[in-house]
Amino acid sequence: MTKVYFPNLNGLRFFAAMSVMIYHFYGIDILNGHLGVVLFFVLSGFLISYLLFEEIENTKSINIKNFYWRRILRIWPLYFFIILIASIVYFIDGYSQNDYFEFIPLFIFFVPNLAFVLDISFKYAGILWSVGSEEQFYLCWPWLFKIKSKKKILTIFFLIAIFFTVVPHTLDFFNSRIFNSKTLYIVSHMIQRMNFSCMAIGGVLAYLTKYKKNFIPLLFNRYLQWCNFILLLFLWGMNVEFIFNDQMYAIMFGILIINMALNNKVIFSLEYPLLNFLGKISFGIYVYHLIAFDLGRIIYQDFLFPTLLNFILGLFLTVILSTISYYLIEKPFLRSKLKKYTMVNSGNN
Repeated sequence: MTKVYFPNLNGLRFFAAMSVMIYHFYGIDILNGHLGVVLFFVLSGFLISYLLFEEIENTKSINIKNFYWRRILRIWPLYFFIILIASIVYFIDGYSQNDYFEFIPLFIFFVPNLAFVLDISFKYAGILWSVGSEEQFYLCWPWLFKIKSKKKILTIFFLIAIFFTVVPHTLDFFNSRIFNSKTLYIVSHMIQRMNFSCMAIGGVLAYLTKYKKNFIPLLFNRYLQWCNFILLLFLWGMNVEFIFNDQMYAIMFGILIINMALNNKVIFSLEYPLLNFLGKISFGIYVYHLIAFDLGRIIYQDFLFPTLLNFILGLFLTVILSTISYYLIEKPFLRSKLKKYTMVNSGNN
């Protein structure tokens, strides 16, 4: 078994999850948590694509079945556990059984991002929309690597990035001026919420890392690193938006990821045991934090805690829940994934 490990990426995962937590606790005026999800998407596109390229190099082929089993064992246990919790809470809160059976198939069959577009509210499970985007990505992505020409794969990455960037805005433009169609609105926003463009940008980074090693050091320039990092912090902190917003941030995140993963002279390091651990449980942090915030409110409802202490309590509870979940729910399946279906092992994935 080949082992691949990129430093700092678990730390980036944790901070991406933290940005979502801050957004859900304080609101978009403090931080746009959606951009943390964009960071997750770029990281996912980079790691999954790199591991598939590595599998081609080692085995001369891609085992599609094993790829799907790896993703199933990594995602499904926690995904369906959250749906179970959300379903129990839904009925405890006394909502309509008929409504539940109308929308629950969207979550069971991995299109919760369509539920998001349709503005279907499902407490604690709505956050799974991004996991649905990832699952749709996993369903399609390994088949691209069956193409023998690496340059053709790279071309397809670019085409996917362009399509999922331009088409939604084009549809919205014509829909707002000519058609005024609800169906067209749903289609355009569903394409946006799939976020394949950000994952494809990660795929381009993986190709450059694997096959264009002479190009990568151009991104290691210290001034470029500082400019990219400061600009990213400023734009994110000020919630500056572009026409192609997710994609612009995805490119800046990509420069950050490449330096974190490959540059021996990166401007700062996240390679610490605590951050590595928090990155490993970041899936749990992402899906449990809304539950933890509500548990925190039950605890501090009779106390005049400052807002920051409320957030710290929520963070503490989130880490506790995520740690328990990692060892009791996720890790048994991860052992099976590693033992039976993994050809290229990544400590980041």
